[in-house]
Formats: sequence, structure tokens, C-alpha cells
Amino acid sequence: MLPVGDPFWQAHYPVNAWNCKCGVTQLDEDTLDELGLKPSEPPQEEIYTYINKRTGEVQRIPKSVDPSFNYPPGGTLDESAKDAG
Repeated sequence: MLPVGDPFWQAHYPVNAWNCKCGVTQLDEDTLDELGLKPSEPPQEEIYTYINKRTGEVQRIPKSVDPSFNYPPGGTLDESAKDAG
């Protein structure tokens, strides 16, 4: 469970693979307290180098993210690349 503003969501917010049925539910602080939950640290990620066979572009992508979805929802790859460092 991660806060809404965590950079993890830039690469992992659903949908990040074809036919994904994933979702995210936002909880406020009162609900977290009622459920006895606390935000956690983002998981450690393996990053791999992906080379687009059509364009030759080289990208560094989290291993769990399909290269077709290597950008934040509603955003662009340029935004994602800036966040990935």
C-alpha cells in the first residue's frame, strides 16, 4: 500500500499490460486507521534495458512493466523517463 503521490505509480498504475483487469482503491487516513493499515515502502525493482526493434530507442524499464506501457497513464514516455532518472 503506497501513498497516492509515490513515484512508483508513474510506472505501475494499471493498465500496464494488455487485457489487464487491475485497479487501485484510494483510502483516506481515517479509513486506514479504521482498518489498522499504514502506507508501506515501495518494492525494490529490477530494471532492464529494452531496445525498440523498430526505432532503435533504448529505454530503462521496471521488469514488471510491459514496454508498450512504459509511461504514466494520461502522460507521455518523456514524463516517465524524467522520473526514472
